[in-house]
Amino acid sequence: MRPFVLVALVMVLVANAGEAAFAYTPFEPLADSPDYVVTMVETDAPGKKKDRVVRHRGEWTRVDAAWEGRSSIQYFKQGEAVTLTINHGKEGEYSGFSVFLSPERSPYWDRAAIKTGERQTFLGEACTVWDVARSRTSQNELTRTSCVTDDGIELWYKVATATYVYTLGEATRVERRPVLAAETLPPRDALRLDQWFDNAAVPAKTPPDFEAVLERTDGGPNSTRTIRQRGGWTSVAVHEGTELRTLDVTHAFGSFRFRFDAATSNAPARLNVMTFRSPPASGPPLPSFEPKGMGKTETVLGEQCRWYDMMPGVADAWRGACRTRDGVTLKEEFSSWGDRRSFVAVRFARRPVALDEIKPPPALLERKTWNLPD
Repeated sequence: MRPFVLVALVMVLVANAGEAAFAYTPFEPLADSPDYVVTMVETDAPGKKKDRVVRHRGEWTRVDAAWEGRSSIQYFKQGEAVTLTINHGKEGEYSGFSVFLSPERSPYWDRAAIKTGERQTFLGEACTVWDVARSRTSQNELTRTSCVTDDGIELWYKVATATYVYTLGEATRVERRPVLAAETLPPRDALRLDQWFDNAAVPAKTPPDFEAVLERTDGGPNSTRTIRQRGGWTSVAVHEGTELRTLDVTHAFGSFRFRFDAATSNAPARLNVMTFRSPPASGPPLPSFEPKGMGKTETVLGEQCRWYDMMPGVADAWRGACRTRDGVTLKEEFSSWGDRRSFVAVRFARRPVALDEIKPPPALLERKTWNLPD
């Protein structure tokens, strides 16, 4: 596996408040903590173990985790909430990365850290207990607490309600020693994807290249969906005005997915990439649906299209698409949890599409965009 694959490619998205509580972020209340290396063991409610090694130097902290044949590396920049996560599944299964730029602004969590004043001794070290975060939605308030030494080293953390512990992480060894910058800084190839695009296989049968521009028609905010297809690649860019809001790039074999989300009032800007080298036997799979014909047709821009249910069998969400015989999407509809959106093509062209039109814009993959050091 080439070096670029180290970051090309899994972060399972933190989709709800419960999952967010379990995503480990080292709690660092001090800006001037010494260099250190802490070895930890995390135990979840069913009793599964995860080994962690936390390395800290200056502004940056790196956390290596390993469990059940899988591994991840996270890089955190203190004070700027820059987080880069690199994940690997079991051998040959999947790999991926995620990066987000700004602090989580979840309406489900109060993240104001509170120093409780309670003191404990752990591994022979004195530490103070902090109330790090509290759920705003759980009837039995879910909290994260942490015990931190006077020089800012986290010795244990816990995610729990008053009656149940979901996650408990405890240090087994603490070393205050010099840590090299290379041990904590994100890798230089962290956002390189070109080789994956250039070397991807082309399916034996591919529909023609095309570009279609669809506009929103349901009365919601003005937005456009630009769909481009080349060989085995498809990109879908959603703009509000001239601003890019989301970008999805996928491969026909379902082995690659790129997703960019611009920042909103409740969430940070985020970039996620996932790739499978072979169909996974376990772990989080990429969603895959076989479109199901709905038995109705329409005519859009002088072209006949047939409606398909693009997510058959999904109970709480629906996506429909009206496609021409050769696969050009002329209408799309989405509904989920009371949200309904519809789009119709205002222009399309069957034309050669260059690979550079499919790839993410270069600015999205620049290190400075995500405050990563050069």
